[in-house]
Amino acid sequence: MDLNDIQKRIERTYKSVNGRIESDGSKYLIAGNFNNPLGLKFAIKEPNEQEIHLLLIGIVHSVANLKDHLKNVLSSQGKQKIVEDAINANLELQLLMDLNNADKHGYPLNKTRSGLDPIMIEHQHILHGEAGTQINGIIKIEFYIDEKDQQFKSRSTSEITRCDLIAIATAKIVDINRKFIMNFDSMIFKSLDVWEEIIKNNNLIVPKITTN
Repeated sequence: MDLNDIQKRIERTYKSVNGRIESDGSKYLIAGNFNNPLGLKFAIKEPNEQEIHLLLIGIVHSVANLKDHLKNVLSSQGKQKIVEDAINANLELQLLMDLNNADKHGYPLNKTRSGLDPIMIEHQHILHGEAGTQINGIIKIEFYIDEKDQQFKSRSTSEITRCDLIAIATAKIVDINRKFIMNFDSMIFKSLDVWEEIIKNNNLIVPKITTN
C-alpha cells in the first residue's frame, strides 16, 4: 500500500469519519419500566465516554493529518502555504488542530491555533430512526421492546420497505471555561469541506465517497 497516495489517504479518512455510525442502534437501548412522560418501555444506555472519545479522537487525527499530506503534495508546486492559510482562516480547522495536538502533547497546550483551548465533553450516541417507503404520505413508526424476546423492534401503519435505528457517536466542543463552541460533526465536516476545496482548486483527486 502506497501511504503517500493522496487519493487513498482521503478514502481512508472518509472511512474513519463514517466509523462513528453504528448501523445497529438498538444495542444502546435497555428494556424496562421507566418513569418518563412518554410512557416508553425502553431507555438509552449510559454512554461509555472513554470508548466514544477514543473513536472520535481517532477521527480527529485522521482528518487533521491530511494537513501534512496536502502540504507534501502541494510542495512540488510551491503551494504548501495554501494549507496553513486555510487553517488560519477557518475556526473549525483551528479547533481540529488544537484537539489533535492536545491529544499528542497534553492539555492545555502552551499555544493554540484557535486561542480557545478546546476540549471534547459529553460524549454520547445520538439515536436516529430512518425509514423508507414506496408510497407517499405520513409514515407513523413505533419503536418498542418485544416482551417475548426483549429485542428492540419497530412497526408502522404504512408500507415500510426499510426501517432502521442507527447510532451516531458525537460530542460537544467547548473552550477551557466549558463554554460551548460547536458540535463535533460541525467541526469535522466543515474541516473536510475546506480540505476538499484545496484539493479541487489544485487539481488533486477527490474520491466519490458519500459521508453520512
